[in-house]
Amino acid sequence: MGKKAKAKKKRTTVIFKNWTHNLARIEEQLKEQGKYTQFGEINKLYPIINEFESIDEYDSYIESLISGTKKLLSHSKDELSKLTMAYKFNSDDDKFQEMNFVRFLFNIIMWRPYIVSGIPVTEEAIFNAEVFHNKKYEEYFNKFADKYRDRFTVPEFSEILFDIQVYFNKIAVELGPLFGSSISIYDMVKMAKRNNEINAIMNTQINLDNFQVSEVERFLIKQTDRFFQILMNESDKNNPLKPFIRAGVGVNKRQVQEIFIHLG
Repeated sequence: MGKKAKAKKKRTTVIFKNWTHNLARIEEQLKEQGKYTQFGEINKLYPIINEFESIDEYDSYIESLISGTKKLLSHSKDELSKLTMAYKFNSDDDKFQEMNFVRFLFNIIMWRPYIVSGIPVTEEAIFNAEVFHNKKYEEYFNKFADKYRDRFTVPEFSEILFDIQVYFNKIAVELGPLFGSSISIYDMVKMAKRNNEINAIMNTQINLDNFQVSEVERFLIKQTDRFFQILMNESDKNNPLKPFIRAGVGVNKRQVQEIFIHLG
């Protein structure tokens, strides 16, 4: 059992090293090595989404992407932001697809229901990870469920969604700290200086003599919601929490209310 696990890990590492090329690099390698190997097989220099041998191999690739992203983040965020991934949906496709590395990581997870259900992934299944949040996530899988409801039972679909959530939680836990997804007092001061509305929210004065406790709580919740709305629409450069707020993971709304709204 131990030997099998070790072999699987070794294969994952090899796949990640071989499949981290942008389109220009792949085209260069294809010119040097040719489209086919000496045995007449496709020269797999890139991932072919619909042609993984099994769901285990597909999951192994997702794991390799997460660990690879972690490794790249440890060295340089700028390097990761510039990295793109080229791939094909099918080996006989005329053209390659290419997208940002992190966006590709999100999509390879979102495509898992197709792979596990034996449904070919096409361009229509590409998910815009740049605007990832709970509503978009729900819309994406509602559309999938409506179209392919005859392929699985409700419990099976629940299990499919659970597996995806496990991967996203893993991303939040393993990659969140490396993205610098936290807020310090320094961050609070910077936010207040660059945005007058944030400054007003953080410095709200409440006359407790004129409000019931329940009214104060409702007011604070309203202020917190507005605070989150502002952060969700700020540029990524100013706001490291933006992707996590949009995704609805890794940020505790109650804690933000306590720190920014009550304390502020």
